Amino acid sequence: MRFKQYEIGEFFDEIFGENGQPRASARTLVNNIENLPEGELLNLQRSAERALLQMGITFNVYGESAGVEKIFPFDLVPRILPAAEWTRIERDLKQRITAWISWPVDLRMGPESPQLKAGSIELTSSCACAK
Repeated sequence: MRFKQYEIGEFFDEIFGENGQPRASARTLVNNIENLPEGELLNLQRSAERALLQMGITFNVYGESAGVEKIFPFDLVPRILPAAEWTRIERDLKQRITAWISWPVDLRMGPESPQLKAGSIELTSSCACAK
């Protein structure tokens, strides 16, 4: 696959910068893809999709023809994130997951919940914890 005719659209591209050149974090990936034999990336994508179908990693879309199985969208080309971006995403995900896990535990504590004491949650009369 060659990227010489690839057009940068009006959106953020993880691989190519505004100048059409590969971003520093994606240069190795672009070089590796460009060095594949013609059609090889498509062959690899189709092979991966067949494997997903054979392993049953599928879903049905209701409203379409009955029994049509679709594989989960899968892109053979990985998303490349510089370490600084990943560090931020990882930190934020850990914070959100911790909060998500903690809230039910805190709410079951009722009025003694640290979340309630801190005022970050307000209970209404319809909330089971308020009764």
